[in-house]
Amino acid sequence: MMNIQIGIEGGGSSSLFFFRDLDTGDQTRIAGPALQMSESDLATITEAIHQIIQSFTNKRAYSVKRICGGISGAGGSGFRLDLENKLSQKYGCEVDIMSDAEATWFHHFGHDKRGILCINGTGSVIVTKREHQLKTYGGYGPQSYEPLSGREIGRKAINHLMQVLDFEKKDDAALILMKKMGVYNRKELLSLLYHSDFKPSDLAKSIIESAEDSCEFFQNIITSEIKGLIQILKKIPPADYDKHVFALHGGLHSNDYLRKQFIRGVLNEFNDAEFLVDADISKTLAFISDTSIIPRFTS
Repeated sequence: MMNIQIGIEGGGSSSLFFFRDLDTGDQTRIAGPALQMSESDLATITEAIHQIIQSFTNKRAYSVKRICGGISGAGGSGFRLDLENKLSQKYGCEVDIMSDAEATWFHHFGHDKRGILCINGTGSVIVTKREHQLKTYGGYGPQSYEPLSGREIGRKAINHLMQVLDFEKKDDAALILMKKMGVYNRKELLSLLYHSDFKPSDLAKSIIESAEDSCEFFQNIITSEIKGLIQILKKIPPADYDKHVFALHGGLHSNDYLRKQFIRGVLNEFNDAEFLVDADISKTLAFISDTSIIPRFTS
């Protein structure tokens, strides 16, 4: 029988499961679906986790000894406790659930260091640590302005396409958007925005890639969003960090072009800045034996 410990990194676009065999030391990673509290109910997330565990065990006898997960939107909520109870009942093991931000912070800074965590994916949030508690800047969700987020990049591109369709002055950026979205006139765009599950963040990857391919309009969007985020970084009080160490996390930073542009912009403001990029958070969680040392949000 396998005795396993599982680490889960659950984000808004995908998830990663890390399985650690406690007897042999074997380690396995499996990619999974998005795990996001705001987008799914408890039953859906529980079943998604169960399906990945089943795919790993492949009908072999196993015993789960601990599950430790960082799930998007799970910090400081009743959802966290409900998911812990659900998984604990199902597998008869210890379960610790925290937000993906708390898990990412611990991966980069541990329990005793302090820096600045920038999470830029579908949304955008900055995390620091004041005294013994994590503190959040931004991250208010889709109805707010979230600098350097997939949502905001997509919104600015859609606004441009609206202007192009209204005034019938096409440019390279508009043609790229039309092809990506499959809309070529005002009526088709209205239908997409009002009567589909389309999300502005769906465009972010194509926009960033087009910026990298020298589309000037999209380059300007990226530059504007980076400046917007840096303005927030400049306002963070020194009491929240020991030095300018920036941990970069989220889907946008997986693109080399955007990440390099962001690092260049930050260095222009903080010439002593250091950057932490590579992260295997699910592995970190799979090796945790005492989650009480992980800094948490106050609410």
